[in-house]
Amino acid sequence: MLVRLGEVLARRSPTEPGPEPELLHSADADELFAFIDDQLGRAARPAGA
Repeated sequence: MLVRLGEVLARRSPTEPGPEPELLHSADADELFAFIDDQLGRAARPAGA
């Protein structure tokens, strides 16, 4: 789960100095928000549910 988040962020993070990276593309942002929403939903559910 966090691996996927890291993959999305790595695509937008520069590895070398240079110009500022572009903002997340909408597809990447949608994927990131869906991941966060899913994780928050899991955290809100009781452990035995």
